[in-house]
Amino acid sequence: MEVNVVIVFSLIFVGTVICSPPRCRLPPISRQAGYGVPDQIECVCRSEHPHYIGNLNFLKEHLVPLKLYNRTVDISVQKCSTIELDVNMAEITDKLINLRIEESDTVKITNISPVSIPVHQQSIIVQNVTHFYLTGRVDCVRCSQTQGPLHFQFRNVSHVILENLNSSSPVKISGRHLVSVSLYQTFLATLPWPGIFLFNATRVSITHCSFPSLDPKSITLTLGEEVNVTHNLMDVANALKLLQYQHINIQCNRRSADEPLSVDCWQSLLIETVEDSGLGKFDEQAVIINNDSSSGGIEDDNCLLAALVSADWFGLLILTLSILLVLLFLLIFCCFRCCLSSDSVTEKSSSNGGSKGVSDLALATLFLGSRLIPESSGSACNPEDVDEYSNSSRAHLAQGVDDPLRLH
Repeated sequence: MEVNVVIVFSLIFVGTVICSPPRCRLPPISRQAGYGVPDQIECVCRSEHPHYIGNLNFLKEHLVPLKLYNRTVDISVQKCSTIELDVNMAEITDKLINLRIEESDTVKITNISPVSIPVHQQSIIVQNVTHFYLTGRVDCVRCSQTQGPLHFQFRNVSHVILENLNSSSPVKISGRHLVSVSLYQTFLATLPWPGIFLFNATRVSITHCSFPSLDPKSITLTLGEEVNVTHNLMDVANALKLLQYQHINIQCNRRSADEPLSVDCWQSLLIETVEDSGLGKFDEQAVIINNDSSSGGIEDDNCLLAALVSADWFGLLILTLSILLVLLFLLIFCCFRCCLSSDSVTEKSSSNGGSKGVSDLALATLFLGSRLIPESSGSACNPEDVDEYSNSSRAHLAQGVDDPLRLH
C-alpha cells in the first residue's frame, strides 16, 4: 500500500513538472500604438521546471486584454530545456500571431493549426536553439484559398528536422547559420516563392519528399558543404538552385508519380532500406512506385528483392527452410515416378515372357545352326552352286529312266 502511494505521488510530481507552463508577462499596453507595432507577450520557462509538454492554452488569459486592439501579437517563449508544443493558434485567438522560441535546448512541435487570416503571413521563429523537430500536420480548417503562408524562420539553430510532415496550408521555410537541415517524408501542398531559402547551412538533406507545385527557383541553397536531394517527387531541374556547395548528390527524383524508377535508383533504395533496417521498417508509402510496361519485369524483380531485404532474419530463415522443403518434395516425387515406371516395365515383360521367349529361342537356334554349317565351295550358301536336279529326278536317273522330255 505504501509503495502504491509513493508511485502515485511520484507520477503526480512528474506530471506537474512536465506540465508546468512557462511564466508569461504582458508588457504595458499602449493605446496610442499604431497598427504596425505588435503587442508582445513574453514567456519564460520556470527555472525549477524547465520542461514543458502541452499546447498554447496557457496564453488565453494574456490574450484577453488584447482583443480590443486590431494588432499583431508577438509571443516569445524562452529559456526552456525541453519544450514540446501543439501549436493550436486557431483555438486560442483569431488575431494574427507570430510565435518566437528562443534560447532553448530541444524544441518539438507536433501539430500546427494556423489562424484563418487571408493574405497576411504568420511566422514561427526559432532562434538560438540546439535541436528543432517538426512533425505531424499543418492544417487550417477554416482557411480560405487566399490564406496567407505560414513562415518558418530558423536562425542559429544547430539541427533542424522536418519529418513525416503533411501541410495543406501554404508554407515557407528560411534559415541562416544552420549546421544540418533534414526534410524527410514531407509533403508540402503549396510552397509559395521564395519557398525554401537556406543560407550557410552546412549539410542539407531532402529525401522522400513530395512538393507537387513549385515555382521556378523556389528552393535556394547557398553556402555549405554537402547537399543530398534524392527520391523526391518534384521538378528538381526547374525549382532547385545551388550555390557554393562542395559535395552535391542529386538523383532519383521524379516530376510526377507516373515516371518509372530506374534500376540504379532501386538499388540505392535497397541500400537505404538495409541501412535503416536496424532502426525500423522502411515505410513503403514514402515513395510512390509505378511499373512501366517497358521495364515491368525488372521492377517486379526489384520489388521482390526489396521485400526480401526488408524482411527480418527470422523471415529469411523461414523462407530458406520453405525452399529446401520444396526441393526435397520434388526429389521424392521424381524418385517415386521412376520407381513406378520401372515396376510397369517389369510387369509387362513378365506377361509376355512365354511367347517372346519361344521366339527368341527359335531365332537363337537358327542363328547357331547357320553358324555350325561348314562353309565350302559346294555349299548351299551360294545360290549359283545349287544343283539344278531335284531329288525325284535323281531317283529316276538312278533307275535308268530316260529323260521325260524324250518320251514324247
